Amino acid sequence: GKPRDEVFPVDVVLEAMASGRPVVASAVSGIPEVVVDGETGWLIPAEEPAALARALGELLSNPEEGERRAAAKEQVRSPGSTDPR
Repeated sequence: GKPRDEVFPVDVVLEAMASGRPVVASAVSGIPEVVVDGETGWLIPAEEPAALARALGELLSNPEEGERRAAAKEQVRSPGSTDPR
């Protein structure tokens, strides 16, 4: 199988954000560079199903918060970018 870092590539996160979708992602690979927990999505520790369940529960019970975080995509930087946004 693929290494854990390749299971949820940064490209998928960037595509979801560009489509205006709320993102719940594990803090692996370059994802922490593009998802700011509490601002542009939910960033959870890898391999912690309870944290994933909490984040998904928060999103499902508060869709307005998901919309707010999805709308904050303007704050997203490309991996390796030096843009201070």
